[in-house]
Amino acid sequence: MPFLLSQLIEAFRWMGALAVVGLHATNLFLNQADIMSATHAAPVYAWWFLTGFESGHQAVVGFFVLSGYLVGGAVLARVREPKPFLKDYYLHRFTRVYVVLIPTLLLTLFLDFLGRRLFTSSEIYSSAMFEGHFTS
Repeated sequence: MPFLLSQLIEAFRWMGALAVVGLHATNLFLNQADIMSATHAAPVYAWWFLTGFESGHQAVVGFFVLSGYLVGGAVLARVREPKPFLKDYYLHRFTRVYVVLIPTLLLTLFLDFLGRRLFTSSEIYSSAMFEGHFTS
């Protein structure tokens, strides 16, 4: 694959991932339930307009299609070689995911624990969004 095409595909993957993260975070920052009944600033209406077209779903699909193309293309190239490759492939995929996932989960757990201890006077963790999340 030419270098420029590879970089372009990677840029589209990043844009799709950022769109998905932004759309998932929308409900944390905007109350879209009252978008038509209360007045808001112009950026709120702009964001509501941009997120109202199910663009999050398209961004997820696009991200996975591009990722599948990149990963699948490498696998198809390795299948054509006579030597076995699945052991190395699975080891690479496993480490690529879990080297990032495990520290991220631990950091999130620590920050959440810290936030619940430091911000007890604020009502962040007592909102309906977190109801029942911290009981055993």
